[in-house]
Amino acid sequence: MSTPTAKKLTAAGLNKLSSKLNSRTKISVLNDKYEVEVHTHFRESLIDNVVIDYIQLLQDLKATVEPETELVKDTVVLLNVLILREFTNLPIPRKARPTDLIKLANNLLDLGIMGEVFPYFQPEQMRKIEEKMKLTSKNISSVMGELALAQSVSNTSEDHVGGENDAQ
Repeated sequence: MSTPTAKKLTAAGLNKLSSKLNSRTKISVLNDKYEVEVHTHFRESLIDNVVIDYIQLLQDLKATVEPETELVKDTVVLLNVLILREFTNLPIPRKARPTDLIKLANNLLDLGIMGEVFPYFQPEQMRKIEEKMKLTSKNISSVMGELALAQSVSNTSEDHVGGENDAQ
């Protein structure tokens, strides 16, 4: 009985395997007036882009504006517009302010485009994003807690050292 030998992975072989992850389907939106390409498989690297960009946009919003009820509610559509940006060919800019992306997302929602496109995303593909978001938010919370603790310990040490120097 011989054991099967694994083939050597070449650059061409890697490209061939990777190209299978690029499958898309074309759909029509707005009463068949416009064509949109929708990914049928969500690549891990693109899912990472969605999650990282979403977190960055939330941080940008937090740093630049006072939390307003309307704006906080609108941050939910940011995730949707990032999903559309990565997994369709809709014209969604890579470099845009969070408030501009919220306006764009609301336009896509109001025009019905978002509602027409999202059903074409396979549920198991959407679950990949959900799982990555959950995992990332747990990791971020843990890291932020550790950083806050380290900062607190550092400040306490500096206060203690400063107190001793003041006494001399």
